[in-house]
Amino acid sequence: MKPRIKDMTDTLQVKYAAFSARMAEAGIPFALVCVIRSQAEQDAYFAQGRMPIEIVNDRRMTAGLSPITIAQNNVVTHTRVSRHFPNKDGRATAFDIEILRDKARATYDLKYDGNADGIPDYEQAAQIGESVGLEAGAHWKNFKDYPHYQEAIA
Repeated sequence: MKPRIKDMTDTLQVKYAAFSARMAEAGIPFALVCVIRSQAEQDAYFAQGRMPIEIVNDRRMTAGLSPITIAQNNVVTHTRVSRHFPNKDGRATAFDIEILRDKARATYDLKYDGNADGIPDYEQAAQIGESVGLEAGAHWKNFKDYPHYQEAIA
């Protein structure tokens, strides 16, 4: 499913708008890639890097995701439970982004500094996210999830 801002909780929508504006000010183009996620999608992501590619791709296809290569079969999540799951009102408390090179091509290079300010863009995005009240997966202690942002837990 195409990610939609309206699938975020009201609180998250406000923080996302602030995040998006600050990212533009910093000259860091990005794309919203995930808001709502199903259990099947989360299970497919959890299988990555933990199971053989054949099983991973079977789970990905079952979830409606494209297959990946052996080189892409890396751990991308630490849990089978996600803040991307819709809550009681059908909206999520998390979103994922990807940093864009040349305003078009996604990069997951954690050292990429497209705005040439000496701070890698994923790190700068995490700082911006936290400055607007988001919890940035990039700063988690046990598992770094650079594309992930969620409503901060009080």
